[in-house]
Amino acid sequence: MTFDKKIGALRVSTSRCALAMVTVVAMLAATSGAHAQQVANKDDAAEADMIVVSATKTGQTVLQLPISVGVVNAETIRAAGATNFAELSTLLPSVVFSSQQSPVQSNVGIRGVTTAGGSAALEPSVGIYVDGVFTDRTSIGISDFNDIAAVEVLRGPQSTLFGNASPAGIINFVTRRPEKEFGSDVQATYGNFNRVQLAGTVTGPLVKDALFGRLSGFYHRRDGYLKNLIGKDSNDQNAFGVRGRLLFDNGGRATLLATGEYSQSRQNCCLPVFDNVPEALYARFAAASANFPFVGAGVPFPRDQVNAQVVAADGLNTFNQDLIAFSLEGRLDLGGGHELLSISSFRDIQQFSAADIDFTGLNLLNFPGVKRANQQLSQEFRVTSPTGRPFSWLVGAYYFRKDVTEDSALIIDPQTAALLGGNVVAQNSPSY
Repeated sequence: MTFDKKIGALRVSTSRCALAMVTVVAMLAATSGAHAQQVANKDDAAEADMIVVSATKTGQTVLQLPISVGVVNAETIRAAGATNFAELSTLLPSVVFSSQQSPVQSNVGIRGVTTAGGSAALEPSVGIYVDGVFTDRTSIGISDFNDIAAVEVLRGPQSTLFGNASPAGIINFVTRRPEKEFGSDVQATYGNFNRVQLAGTVTGPLVKDALFGRLSGFYHRRDGYLKNLIGKDSNDQNAFGVRGRLLFDNGGRATLLATGEYSQSRQNCCLPVFDNVPEALYARFAAASANFPFVGAGVPFPRDQVNAQVVAADGLNTFNQDLIAFSLEGRLDLGGGHELLSISSFRDIQQFSAADIDFTGLNLLNFPGVKRANQQLSQEFRVTSPTGRPFSWLVGAYYFRKDVTEDSALIIDPQTAALLGGNVVAQNSPSY
């Protein structure tokens, strides 16, 4: 038995003795397979009984929950090398992630139910939560993972505990809390397309037996993997962020957890690739015609875009985001196993994007600059009964306010406007 380091493969050589050994092992495996299956099932059940899902707001384990739930822990995320939700979605059954012209239009679907459209005013079919705080867009929830403890997925309508913005289910990102003993962690990754990823965390006591802190940060960059023949390569990554948390816990009846974070993202994103394009369309780009006088030789339109991962777009396709978020979580033991919880949060998101929506080398349709501002304020109170009893209850109140502004303008090429109706279609169509 040898291990080939070059191709990372395990090689096994057989002989007569080895063949006899394999035969004996096969007979033993046939008689012990049922027992092994029972042991595996017991191990799986024991593991499920240890996983506590916080998204249900009652701290139940996977086996206790009366709903379909999936949990991915930090170890699985790290082993898979997932750095954002698009990569994590491959580990979550029935969860689908799609990104259109920009991360603002990113949509998450559960069991085939998703939100159609990228308007900032739309509420998603899948509620995105960060430590129990609702965020109404995937792009302003979790961009790059930073000190994630677990990701919880509750499938199906969750209107009882999570309101109207969860007809398909909810996804809750749980970040790590400050620890009472000193600890640190540093990660570094290098990959193709000059991918560099750095992440670090430090945690520990600040005031003995009373105040604990946690500080984490990340930096992630990668060149674009989609080659643009006449512009900047697309689908790159350039982001960094920092999160700080303070936990007051002196062993009394009340605890306070304050969180503040800032993150920044700069991307050339997200051009689509075309497949099965008719030959007639390629011919359009090869020569001018009476109907399309602005099309002629020298305007590239790659044929094999999917396999070659190549496009030709003359306009800008960028996305910038700055996020500031604060939250304060307070817990009070009311006695007899009853608990009062308060979660206050504020999020401010500033976004700027540009998009070439004709996706070609022609200057036809462009959004040269779209500005978005999104501010969210929420407050939740709830009281929970003791767990582990035949009858349990939860009562609470929730307030959420969102103020969104979007300022954009569609620039249409004069000749394109003429083809679409002359003066009927404005060359500059602003919206607010």
